[in-house]
Amino acid sequence: MKLLALNSGGIDSPVAMHMLLRNGHELEAVIFDLEPFTSQEDVETAVETVEVLEEVHETDIPVHIVPHGFVQERFLAEADEDYVHYNCLFSRRVMYKTAEELADRVGAEALATGESLGQVASQTLDNIVVTGSAVEMPVVRPVIGLDKNEIIDTAKDIGTFSVSTEGGVQCAANIDFPETHGAVEEMERIEERFDIGAMIEDGLSETREEASG
Repeated sequence: MKLLALNSGGIDSPVAMHMLLRNGHELEAVIFDLEPFTSQEDVETAVETVEVLEEVHETDIPVHIVPHGFVQERFLAEADEDYVHYNCLFSRRVMYKTAEELADRVGAEALATGESLGQVASQTLDNIVVTGSAVEMPVVRPVIGLDKNEIIDTAKDIGTFSVSTEGGVQCAANIDFPETHGAVEEMERIEERFDIGAMIEDGLSETREEASG
């Protein structure tokens, strides 16, 4: 099966990719560039984790880098003050929708993520349901039931741990108390105020490809 993996360059997502590659699946990777909220060094860290996996598995993994910081900027500029804490959740849902469109374009049958249940705000069960409901395509989560130590041990074994600890792309839009228990209906009401389709196309139109191999 061919999958499109969302790779932040953190500890979890490269391990998820490794598990899929180990089982013989074909992968392409998408990295969402959150500038100005994160730096190009964070994007480069994510790219480097893919390069490590290419060496370990002796395969090529095409990488697509999609601008996404503008999505958070638009949300923070236009959302009602009462909904600002939904910024990261809104951003992730747009990521999923963008990834789904990109997956269709590259012939991938499913998305893959490094979500591990309950580790951070975006990965509570409620928020995983909210983000997953943004797309119709299947979402594969290879490390969903692993604890952090298991993931770290695997990352060390495959050589991505030392790279991931240098950075990685994450939501950093200065939200003190991000929503940890979102609801699908609430997110859909919030999204009605935005042109999500335009955001997806704006990101994909500026996507850059990273040479693999």
